[in-house]
Amino acid sequence: MDNQLHPTDKKHRIVSLDILRGFAILGILIMNIQSFSMPDAAYLNPMAYGDLNGINKWVWLLSHVFADQKFMTVFSILFGAGIILFSENAERKRGKSAALHYKRNFLLLIIGLIHAHIIWYGDILVIYALCSFIVYAFRKLKPTTLSILGILAISVHTIIYVLFGSSMEHWPPESIAETKLGWLPDSETIQNEIDAYTGTFSQQMEQRSSTAFFLETFVFLSTFLWRAGGLMLIGMALYKWGVLAAVKSKAFYAKGFFISWLIGLP
Repeated sequence: MDNQLHPTDKKHRIVSLDILRGFAILGILIMNIQSFSMPDAAYLNPMAYGDLNGINKWVWLLSHVFADQKFMTVFSILFGAGIILFSENAERKRGKSAALHYKRNFLLLIIGLIHAHIIWYGDILVIYALCSFIVYAFRKLKPTTLSILGILAISVHTIIYVLFGSSMEHWPPESIAETKLGWLPDSETIQNEIDAYTGTFSQQMEQRSSTAFFLETFVFLSTFLWRAGGLMLIGMALYKWGVLAAVKSKAFYAKGFFISWLIGLP
């Protein structure tokens, strides 16, 4: 009996997952291209680089309402579903999946680190690999339990941000000044970043690695671990419920689409 793992053949692929995955990857580019083209601060604060008039206003508004974090959400959900798909396939053929799962995602982590520090700091593979090391342990839970844990994890991310904002009045002045500079950098800071990314490769590396390390440590622990990890757990639940396989009725998906817009758009 062949117990080797091979790419899934066409007749066993879940077409809806492939379509959603491609849709999410293309959609993520809408936001990433802004990071490619402008200084870091401009991603969240359009006034940090340029103005917010005319077409700039509409590009920023539409992209942040309809694209920012939306496609990453879809991709995180699909990644969670993919963990179950991969582990089920491995367990069916080999009787176990842990070693393959951790080996696979360790390689993903290495690829992500290379990408983040040598090519672009905004890499997402590092985040997904690190989260996968944790959420794998929950894959056998019932979908209701997975969904509750996922919502709780996302709530932790929200609570951290609320505490972060509400505690600012108690910060030392230098910390407040540093945070303000990150939100609205002065012209010298902006120019230094531009000079670094248009300079030599070593200058680019120094700037890029510094930002990547910050994202992989502080931002990961305060944001991505809880948000991406929680969404992966929800993705596992949705897969077990059959939602992602497009086997529910059209009315079910239409209702879900409408409710999602009512919740998400505000």
